Amino acid sequence: MTVPGGSNSSRVSGYVCHGVAEHGSTRNGYVLVLVRVRLRRCLHGIGKLEHDSWGRVCVRYSGKSIKDFQALLHQGYSRASSSSASPPVPLPLAPPSRPCPRPAKPKLLIFIRKQNRVLLNLPHVVTACRRAGFAPHVMNLRRQTPLPVIHAALASADAMVAVHGAAVTHFLFMRPGSVLLQIVPVGLDWAADAFYGKPAQQLGLEYLEYKVAPEESSLAAEYGLNSTVVRDPSVISSRGWWEMKKVYMDRQNVTVNIKRFGELLKAARTHLKNATACAKGAGAAAALR
Repeated sequence: MTVPGGSNSSRVSGYVCHGVAEHGSTRNGYVLVLVRVRLRRCLHGIGKLEHDSWGRVCVRYSGKSIKDFQALLHQGYSRASSSSASPPVPLPLAPPSRPCPRPAKPKLLIFIRKQNRVLLNLPHVVTACRRAGFAPHVMNLRRQTPLPVIHAALASADAMVAVHGAAVTHFLFMRPGSVLLQIVPVGLDWAADAFYGKPAQQLGLEYLEYKVAPEESSLAAEYGLNSTVVRDPSVISSRGWWEMKKVYMDRQNVTVNIKRFGELLKAARTHLKNATACAKGAGAAAALR
């Protein structure tokens, strides 16, 4: 994603592999982007295809901003969807329990995790999304889920909810004006903002953040609500990345407060209503010219 600090802070520097972007390095103002081998033909002509020292397929292109990076992804994955010989494998989505009224409710995708940073009260979150006026779909991704299918799902979505982690990178597939609501576990504030919050805003997304309270983290039960681990994550983080990762990324699950989470959902719904009204107003004004 964006490179913190220095003269390259506004440039994209990353890999795209199995649906996630990871930090890489810029070179001569270019960006190396790792792509799945199956997309080599889709991305041919966008940039120069090459292999890195690990033998992984990369494409080098001259984009200098995250918007250039997103345009590259949209172009590549749109081609992949349209040129696929077989129909795409449908995502395992959980449909709403009742039909959406007309006009259709905004589509909200909830990305779930299964091993750590698990959203323990997922059913209550889904219900809260419905009550806020959304049509929620639970994204239960697998390794074999084709990236073009994920791209198509998010490109047509109005909002995305996810606990901090690699899957949040899929916000790159969303349209400007859409909403990204990231659930931030204890001790991961900086990473959540630097890796996903700021880049999402640069792409024109409405970024909302739900910060998990100490009592909502599974770490409170493991270490104690008033422990240093829970109350002062900077102490653990000061010991280095691996110590921070071992505690806050690998051993933590979350249970969000539905009332507090519901307030963010209302804000997201209001934003989408206003964005729709503005778009209709702009369209009407253009028609009168």
